[in-house]
Amino acid sequence: MVTQGREGIKPDSTTAIYDAGYAFLRSGWGEDRPYQDETFVTAVWGRQDKVHGHRDGGSVTFATDGVQWIDDSGKYYYGKSPMRDYVVGRESHNAVVVPGKTYRRDTEVSLIGHSETSDYVDLTFSDPGYDDVGILRRLIYLKARCQLLVLDSVETPEATMVEQRWNCGRSVAAQRLSTGFILRHQDKSIHVTTLSGGTTEIRRGVKGPMAGWTSTGWRKAAPVDQVAVTGQGPSCFFSTLIGPWDEAVVDVLGSRMTPDALHGPVEDVIPSALLARDHTVSVVEHAQDNTGMEVTVSRTERGLVRAVVRGGGPFYAFYLVRSDGSVERAPYSRRASRTFHTQDTESCRIRVFSRDETKTINARMVTAA
Repeated sequence: MVTQGREGIKPDSTTAIYDAGYAFLRSGWGEDRPYQDETFVTAVWGRQDKVHGHRDGGSVTFATDGVQWIDDSGKYYYGKSPMRDYVVGRESHNAVVVPGKTYRRDTEVSLIGHSETSDYVDLTFSDPGYDDVGILRRLIYLKARCQLLVLDSVETPEATMVEQRWNCGRSVAAQRLSTGFILRHQDKSIHVTTLSGGTTEIRRGVKGPMAGWTSTGWRKAAPVDQVAVTGQGPSCFFSTLIGPWDEAVVDVLGSRMTPDALHGPVEDVIPSALLARDHTVSVVEHAQDNTGMEVTVSRTERGLVRAVVRGGGPFYAFYLVRSDGSVERAPYSRRASRTFHTQDTESCRIRVFSRDETKTINARMVTAA
């Protein structure tokens, strides 16, 4: 660790999970990429009144490509002040927050589920920190793709506002997108993708109530971007993907994310095509026809089908028509590509729609084989 892989003996594993309430997940030790570019994920749980503890049960940090994208808020100092109260409190951590409610210090956030394979690490936490509120958080780290899937289920006794918060690292700038947020540092970027939607907001250096701050030293603090996704009780569900933009994961998981994803084996939640390394087995180019669209369809050995359109637009919709007649629909957007998952890649068809600014629609059907 100290020499960033240049000296010493690397650990036998890229995962370390401790009963005291700490998980450390890495993509590697510098064998396949520069050491500093490895992905590094942390999670914490346990008693929230432990010595030097913060109200951070279930909180996560995320670094990759040499940048600390999602970070902790630090300690500021050990005295009494509004900033100290903020950095040790629930509101400054990468967790579910119920604005206006007090998070109890005597809470214990429990690790109630844990499994690991060569493809993923799976952690589930139960958090009873707010009175009359139940919080379940599931973290699934996809090793092959260096992506972190965060699933939060919140049950409240009434129509209560609930937020999922993410605090950016220093020198990281956030921008809202229709898919969630893009985080940038110089020429690098990752996405915080809101797979199940929700109202999004960016705060920075807000003082009443405090939001978007981090400790930079003893009695020193600086503003940072805090991104938030808001939902409404009594039953609220967030599904968020953190990592470099990955169209296949976003498209395929986006149609699968429901509260049921918090339970059961990972393999029932995420197709094997997204868990393991996949390989393209065919590419078919359909030349431009009278619709003005040229369509390229690629297939992978594990069942991913991707269609890319050139021409037409600027709005596109995609329908995957399976051999049994069932249809999976992707609505209009400005994206000229779409990825689906299906078991019958050789016999499925894709119907592509192009719509212009005058709402004139053209459509063509192409095969994947």
